[in-house]
Amino acid sequence: RYAMAENANLAEDILSELTRDTNPYVVHRAHATLRRLASVHVLQSGVASTNCTSSAIRVLLIEDSSADAKFLRQILESSQSVNFDVSVAPRLATGLAMLETGNFKVVLLDLSLPDAQGLDTFRQLHARFPCVPIIVLTGLDNETVALEAVAGEAQDYLVKGQIPDDLLARSILYAIERSESSEKIKQLNASLEDRVMALARVNKELEEANRLSLLSRDQAIQASNFKSQFVAKMSYEIRTPIAALISVLELLKACRSVADEQELLQWADESAHCLLDVINDVLDLSKIEEGKVSLHVTEFPLSSLVEDVAELYLSEVGKKSLEILTWVDPAIPAVLKGDPIKLRQILLNFTSNAVKFTDHGEILLRVTAEAEDSETV
Repeated sequence: RYAMAENANLAEDILSELTRDTNPYVVHRAHATLRRLASVHVLQSGVASTNCTSSAIRVLLIEDSSADAKFLRQILESSQSVNFDVSVAPRLATGLAMLETGNFKVVLLDLSLPDAQGLDTFRQLHARFPCVPIIVLTGLDNETVALEAVAGEAQDYLVKGQIPDDLLARSILYAIERSESSEKIKQLNASLEDRVMALARVNKELEEANRLSLLSRDQAIQASNFKSQFVAKMSYEIRTPIAALISVLELLKACRSVADEQELLQWADESAHCLLDVINDVLDLSKIEEGKVSLHVTEFPLSSLVEDVAELYLSEVGKKSLEILTWVDPAIPAVLKGDPIKLRQILLNFTSNAVKFTDHGEILLRVTAEAEDSETV
């Protein structure tokens, strides 16, 4: 139908021949002509798809044989369906120079040139102009090389002497279309790769944000645990000096001399200051969150501190008919440098537990040196 619509006269001649003569040769010729007319439709569709209907398709023919170049040029320029503008370069170097300055849509490349032979011809051209579609022209004796060129991204290959008129034009159009499609695919792949990388960056940022969130949560839990432990510890620490104050007050009630009263009042004063320090520690939230309490370093006599602790519990041990004794290792220096309030608090805790869980016998508050060097003990 297309042939009759576009080429009415030629179609009528073919049909008249088919009706007048049933000779197989005539029938074969008529069918071949009709197939050629049908291929015109394919070519016109290809031209429309490549947007080349309004301007000529520039073709660079790199061919050193003037006869082959003239033959191929005539085939293309005589095409009735597509307008081709053919330029010829006899050497590869000339073709490369022309590609630098001309906007060619496709290259027809002979693999046997004076300045390049075989696959090296294609490789040089493709390396310089990877976006230009290349159709390889080859002889019967090097068709294998042409196939290797196609494997190396040549768009097609044609064997010289076996190129029908319609095949050359159709091969050029298909090569341009495949090249443009391949370029679009590369652009889409590049865009996809950019999106994947952007997604990877976002995922990394989310992972980092999640890590920081978990870290903040862990820090909050740790701070909460420190507070709980600190409050539990301080509740015990507060009770100890209060118990010491109660013991001192009971001793004051039974005291009969002013000197003894002064000594007991001194103990009460020390216990009150100890209680004040503990309360200050509880109120210091920064110390609670850090899980530690600061030390107030000063010089103090160790033996006197130990004896004072023991004397605070004389009233309690007397009620249980117990005896409390102290012993300090003579190897320990008489005067130490540290926090006497914290050390006194520790000794009060030990002694309080000893009094609480001892029902008979004696309690020995003993201080020995585990390790000692020139600066610490």
